[in-house]
Amino acid sequence: MSLKQRNLYIKDWRFWFKIAAIFIGLFAILGEYINGMVNISNVWKIPDGSTDKVYVWKLFDANGNAYWDYAGYTVFFLSFFTIQTNILVVLWFIFAAIWHTKEGVHKFLKPYFSLAVAVYISITCIVYNLVLLPVGLANSGSGKGSALSVFSWVIQTFLHFIVPMLCIIYVIFFLKKDNLVSNKQFIKKYYGYYVIYILVYGVYAIIRGLLREFSGKLVSTAYPYFFLQVTVPKILGLPGYAWFIIVVFVLLAMILGFATLYNFAFNRLNKKKQLTLASK
Repeated sequence: MSLKQRNLYIKDWRFWFKIAAIFIGLFAILGEYINGMVNISNVWKIPDGSTDKVYVWKLFDANGNAYWDYAGYTVFFLSFFTIQTNILVVLWFIFAAIWHTKEGVHKFLKPYFSLAVAVYISITCIVYNLVLLPVGLANSGSGKGSALSVFSWVIQTFLHFIVPMLCIIYVIFFLKKDNLVSNKQFIKKYYGYYVIYILVYGVYAIIRGLLREFSGKLVSTAYPYFFLQVTVPKILGLPGYAWFIIVVFVLLAMILGFATLYNFAFNRLNKKKQLTLASK
């Protein structure tokens, strides 16, 4: 890197925004992971109709000695959509910082790849704050779940609000954009690609959950989210498979809604910028 390029990086606030977002994202992801590893023995569930505590990650060898399944917990941790999308955001900001001067040009920094990252993390933010958090609080209040510690609350806020807002704000308002298309063209050209990740994730999460369930694990611990528990007869009044079908259609609609909204914002802001430059 030449001295001139280095100065471009150092003097541009966008570069430091990216660096800050990287550290904030890493703090949230690693904080959640380390917190879970340190407190792995405290993670337990109570089966319906029973007062027994089941330690999710407790395993026994042939001699009856107990040990903790850190590898299993790690796979479980990485199976959450929240974690995957936060990792995606951190990776995007890393690429954006490394190729700072190629924003909007490099294949990972082009508008519609960047918009996809913003769409996925938006889903994380909305689904958690409007669905999963209320359900978790309700379970905690009824004694079916454990209350979060102060540190856990902080980490969850970072994962589900602060990191999403950093990504959305930067991509929508400050990303350098070129070769934009109308919403109609966007739907024809990009929407199909955007839904692939969601569908692949859903298939993976259900298959993994079924394997864990058929291996004797509690259903409530086999799947990362309650709406993936397709074998459960009743969840909040509906069969598990019904929740899955509903959520699939909701997510497809959310992808369409967020993507077209952000693409509309892209075009409006770009048009406003062109008018501002033309008036000078």
